[in-house]
Amino acid sequence: MVGRLFPAMIAALILLLPTSALAGGEINFFFGQKDLDEEWEPLDSQQAIGFELTFGEQWPVAVAIDFLKSDDDGRYAFEYGMNDYNVKIEAETQEIDAGVRYLFRKDKKVVPYIGGGLAYIDGELTVEGISRSDSAVGFWLAGGVNFRIGKVFNLGVDLRSSSADVEVEGFEVDAGGLAYGVLLGFRWGGG
Repeated sequence: MVGRLFPAMIAALILLLPTSALAGGEINFFFGQKDLDEEWEPLDSQQAIGFELTFGEQWPVAVAIDFLKSDDDGRYAFEYGMNDYNVKIEAETQEIDAGVRYLFRKDKKVVPYIGGGLAYIDGELTVEGISRSDSAVGFWLAGGVNFRIGKVFNLGVDLRSSSADVEVEGFEVDAGGLAYGVLLGFRWGGG
């Protein structure tokens, strides 16, 4: 799955870097948790990592490109007929979010923000090494606060929600969810 999303993410970054350097921007790395719908149980609470790229900070509304990956694994015990089974299962989601981010109080040390847009989300379920995945387009909404440390560094918190229905093994499930975590990053250019 990484093979499918990673090239698109890199291409977007390469195309946007010259513009972002001139318009000012920031990249914040996300470390946190993603809670999916109960259909993903027992793997519905996953560790999440990613980044938020914001450029055009000096514009009225900045452009946002975010990436989030979450995963979890475990064992699932069940009975079928006269037999007991205990299987290894893994679940993973990846999303690329594109849209806008509005930064309140851009010139202050505490910068609240909100954002939203389209999300391309991939969900994958692996049972005993056999994987099934699907991708869909949905939406994302996010908000948070960045605390500016000096002229370059950021420390913040982020809360985001995303949604896109994927079909895995004949079941339609939402591969989005509620993600929350901390941000660590830096700013550049734009004044």
